[in-house]
Amino acid sequence: MKRFLLCLCMMFVTLTAFGQDATESPASDDAANAAGALAALGCGIIPCILGLAIQIALAVWVYKDATKRGMENAVLLTVVTALTGLIGLLIYLLMRPKTPNVQP
Repeated sequence: MKRFLLCLCMMFVTLTAFGQDATESPASDDAANAAGALAALGCGIIPCILGLAIQIALAVWVYKDATKRGMENAVLLTVVTALTGLIGLLIYLLMRPKTPNVQP
C-alpha cells in the first residue's frame, strides 16, 4: 500500500511537471496551479486526516469499552492505543475481560 501511495504521488508530480508549458498565458498558469493543488490535496492532506480520524476513533472506542468493562487501567490503555494504533488495539483486545462489568 505504501508503494502504491508513493507511485500515485510521483505520478501526480510528474503529470504536474509535464502539464506546464513555457507560454506566458495566465490560463495555463492557473491550470498548472490547480493540478498541483489537487495533487497535494489527494496525496498529502486527505490520507493524514483519515489516519488521524481512525486513531481517534480507536482511542475513543477503547476508552468507552474499557470503562464499560470496569477496567482500572482504561486511561493507560487508551493512551497506548492512541500512540501505537492497531498494535495498542491488539494489546487491549488481549487484555480485556470477556464480559462487561454491568452493575445495576
